[in-house]
Amino acid sequence: MTGGLDVHAAVAKFDRGSVTEAESAAEDEQKQVLARFPLEEWAELPLNATPSGRESRPGRGRRANRS
Repeated sequence: MTGGLDVHAAVAKFDRGSVTEAESAAEDEQKQVLARFPLEEWAELPLNATPSGRESRPGRGRRANRS
């Protein structure tokens, strides 16, 4: 590898304890989304259903207006 950290060295250097708060917050968010949108119902969800509770508008997403 050139100009960067080897993946094995990065894994050895990683401190899992440094991300426990972020991991916990992500797990809490996942539980909230799954409570609101159970996996069993995903196939029937309308396309405009969003976790924020607002209807999405065409052309307003992150991918809109990309050239």
